Amino acid sequence: MFLEYSSLSEAKEAVKATNGYKLDKNHVFIVNLFSDFDKYTNVADEWTEPEPLPYKDHVRLNLMHACMYLDHALIVLLLI
Repeated sequence: MFLEYSSLSEAKEAVKATNGYKLDKNHVFIVNLFSDFDKYTNVADEWTEPEPLPYKDHVRLNLMHACMYLDHALIVLLLI
């Protein structure tokens, strides 16, 4: 099904409002802009390996948030 809107902003708003809508327990409504078809059809034939990302210590980052203190304290207590 194709729908046409008078402006790009209206089309983007429609995609934002309807994409991911749960139709029932097992089905989800997926919506794309027509311009996305070019992006999905023009994929490179050869795969290139992505650059590895630098390691981040997520435990220390999470401990900076007050709501995470208790979660990590419980994990430490369970491991001891």
